[in-house]
Amino acid sequence: MSPRLTLGALILLACCMSTGAVMTDICEGQQTTLNCGSSVINVVSANYGRTDSVTCISGRPANQISKTDCINPKTFPLVASICNGKTSCSLDASNSVFSDPCFGTYKYLNVNYVCIPPKTTDICEGQQATLNCGSSVINVVSANYGRTDSVTCISGRPANQISKTDCINPKTFPLVASICNGKTSCSLDASNSVFSDPCFGTYKYLNVNYVCIPPKTTDICEGQQATLNCGSSVINVVSANYGRTDSVTCISGRPANQISKTDCINPNTFPLVASICNGKTSCSLDASNSVFSDPCFGTYKYLNVNYVCIPPKTTDICEGQQATLNCGSSEINVVSANYGRTDSVTCISGRPANQISKTDCINPKTFPLVASICDKKKSCSLVASNSVFSDPCYGTYKYLDVTYTCIPPMSIVG
Repeated sequence: MSPRLTLGALILLACCMSTGAVMTDICEGQQTTLNCGSSVINVVSANYGRTDSVTCISGRPANQISKTDCINPKTFPLVASICNGKTSCSLDASNSVFSDPCFGTYKYLNVNYVCIPPKTTDICEGQQATLNCGSSVINVVSANYGRTDSVTCISGRPANQISKTDCINPKTFPLVASICNGKTSCSLDASNSVFSDPCFGTYKYLNVNYVCIPPKTTDICEGQQATLNCGSSVINVVSANYGRTDSVTCISGRPANQISKTDCINPNTFPLVASICNGKTSCSLDASNSVFSDPCFGTYKYLNVNYVCIPPKTTDICEGQQATLNCGSSEINVVSANYGRTDSVTCISGRPANQISKTDCINPKTFPLVASICDKKKSCSLVASNSVFSDPCYGTYKYLDVTYTCIPPMSIVG
């Protein structure tokens, strides 16, 4: 007789079947890589624990596999933050990554994900176009303003303007990503004034590959609290409402007159939730009248939040050099920063061994200073020098390492 599936396993199976997701199980202590080729990963569900007695059981005693209701709610946001929007990602099934949800049980990491083929848009030089993801949000996979073939945007152009097909502009991707990532739509101008001219005399086009990532949804019943968690990524709220827009959410034990009103909208919810959560790796929310006021007296309400997790960007500026962080129309949010040295591979060209051997050089004053210079700005210039940050390790050749995200302004996202 085949073993019975637990409720948790049935839910995971139904999720996988209904979305066409790929299912992967990684036994505790092991590692694997999710790979979507040229498409990008979107995690549907994930759990580090145990929901059946048949997965990852080889050589394990009965007492290590008998508990089949081991659920870790922190797994999904963490896996999503590691993998979403990437073509591949590596995952370790370990307590050190996910913590231990059931001590003594041999666990496994179950991940269901889909591979989303990117969309491609070509915008001829001098023209404009809008990327649109409906209720989902944009994640740019690649972008180039230049020319890599002799067939795109050639109408009416002489041969000498379309013959160069190795015209690459490496500044295109970060700029397009800063303009579009995390938004439901964005407008792009294919012009030298925006991207500069990577190949004078060639008629160029802006090629953008992107995917539409469905936002995550959380419903918090009135009087309750919940935490949004994006792991190492940061939160960007897409929409939020404290009220009621259906008669099925948060209805347990409620009389009909408290759930019948389904047009209860509170326009003040979004800016308040965005101000609490945007740019943070996690945030706690209370669904209460004291926080949001009461948009419909007598109705039992809930806080509905749609959000995405935005992976941070990293910039290294070698000592004595300068660089500009640029977020286009979005705003910079500095996640971490250090002026010093924490490895022996960054900014080492032409440097003797004694200048790069010290890799525990930390300057705690860096982060607040960089944040004060850059936070909430669309762009900011940084100089990696002792005169700005002081010298945390004399004799070591240092670099300024900055991790930051581009947060779309609320007026655009809402």
